[in-house]
Amino acid sequence: MPAFGQSFSDVPSDHWAYDAINKLVAAGIVEGYPDGEYKGDQNMTRYEMAVMVSRALDNIVAEQEALADEVDAMGEGLTTGQAEDVTAIVKSLMEKNTSDSLSDAQAEEVADIVDALTFELRAELKVLGADLDALGKDVADLEAKVDGLDIPEDNIEWAATVDTVAEAGNYTGSGVDLILDEDALDGDPGDEISEQDFYQEAGISLSGSVANADYNLDLVTLFNGFEDFSTTDDNSFALDSALLEVAYNGVNVKLGDLNEYAVETYFVNEEDVEGMEMTANYQGYHVKTIVTSLDADTMYGITAGREFDIADVTGKVYHARNNGALHTMIAGEVTDFALTEEVVMGAEVVYDNETEGIYVTADGEVTAVEALTLKPFVNYANEDFVPYMGDLDDEFGDGTQVVQAGVNADYVLNEDNTLHGGFTFTDNDAAENKMVASGGITNTYGDFTNNANVEYTMNDEYTADQEKILVEADTAFALDAKTDLTANVSYETADHIADTTVFGVGADYAWDDSLVLGAAYTYKNVDEGMNYSFVKATADKTLTENISWNTEVNYITGEDADAVEGEGNGVKTALSVSF
Repeated sequence: MPAFGQSFSDVPSDHWAYDAINKLVAAGIVEGYPDGEYKGDQNMTRYEMAVMVSRALDNIVAEQEALADEVDAMGEGLTTGQAEDVTAIVKSLMEKNTSDSLSDAQAEEVADIVDALTFELRAELKVLGADLDALGKDVADLEAKVDGLDIPEDNIEWAATVDTVAEAGNYTGSGVDLILDEDALDGDPGDEISEQDFYQEAGISLSGSVANADYNLDLVTLFNGFEDFSTTDDNSFALDSALLEVAYNGVNVKLGDLNEYAVETYFVNEEDVEGMEMTANYQGYHVKTIVTSLDADTMYGITAGREFDIADVTGKVYHARNNGALHTMIAGEVTDFALTEEVVMGAEVVYDNETEGIYVTADGEVTAVEALTLKPFVNYANEDFVPYMGDLDDEFGDGTQVVQAGVNADYVLNEDNTLHGGFTFTDNDAAENKMVASGGITNTYGDFTNNANVEYTMNDEYTADQEKILVEADTAFALDAKTDLTANVSYETADHIADTTVFGVGADYAWDDSLVLGAAYTYKNVDEGMNYSFVKATADKTLTENISWNTEVNYITGEDADAVEGEGNGVKTALSVSF
């Protein structure tokens, strides 16, 4: 490379770019060609331009490091005039650079400008950097203030499932009564597979939060839009059920369809009702109010309780109306009353304001030893007490005074075996008292889970010498990672009722990750009464992450309690799509 002060053979000393070229050579930014020429009129390639700019930038970095102390002492940076000059230069270069490549002369001008700007703008860049630091701090402070604001969030999530269902069935004789038996489908009329039906059921769930309130809305709709294929003439869209739940500052509200709703065993227990329930905690009290309806019955209730150190005490008032008839029950309850660490008791007293009926119940849990737990209980009802919905045991509400007492027990033999036992004595002012004793075991053996129980009743139906024995057993077994097997058997025998035998087996098999096949068989025989064989097969197929196809096929044959023969078969298939 020629030394500074010399020139290339094709750059005479009187050339207008002579000095600039020598400066670039001295700075190590440009070099000539091996033949000693600069070739200034030749277009520069992009590669040559990249090399030149890279060298210039290296020089800039070196100058920045060498002049750091000088930058600190500099003043305000560019003057207004200097800024105007720089603007004019840049504009001039933009006007010049209209071709696809740069000449050497143009490149020299770019290098000179880069050098000049690097020196002239150092102080301004330093100030600008400080301003950016200050701006970053201001932004951080602003973000902190925004995070501290209580801004309501609108978090809404929704999900939906649409089931398209087709049913086809055929029943002769007593076939419908057989398939609705408690040991077959255990259903109500209408639960059997229809003779012909095609409908859609859609479930929609909407949940979210606004401010401090959380809500969830569940809707189930039915659409029978396939009149030509359905046994019903109702071609309509119907809302089957709806339930809205809202939680706000410790107050929880349910509004809509309350399925299998349980209030009290003596009032409303596991009934499908419509209405409202509100629960809240207020100044240490837990409060619940209900307003519900079932058919022609309208039911109201309010409870209020408080948890004390030794027990939880609750007062209750329930009221029901049916076509002008009134029914009011007033109750007081104590739960979790710890007599000692090993003995916990509870009790409730109920008074029926209309009939002057009285019902009292008390129970407890006693840890006799680490492995033995006793659960004693006592129930009493006078002759005037009538459970509102009749959900108490059959012994109560028949117009007689009833006293019942008993105890249940669990004894843990070891981690694989637990014994169960119980005894109940009932006196209802009848000629004889009824006594029931039971015992059983829960056992785990390898892949088997087994249960067995025996129950003996003396003076059944409060009649002397009427004895009844019930034996039940069931087992579940994981044959392998894909196959689960179940079996159950029960036998009931007595002098005053027909002997009954029920036997069942079932299997579920995971064909693959997306298909599960199932099969079940039930046999029931009542001496001189109902008997049948019932077979059911299922196939549950996962088509995609949100689409499944479930199919059930069943068949039953036998005769009812009146010896009327019956037969039935049906198929039900449903395509379920979730969103």
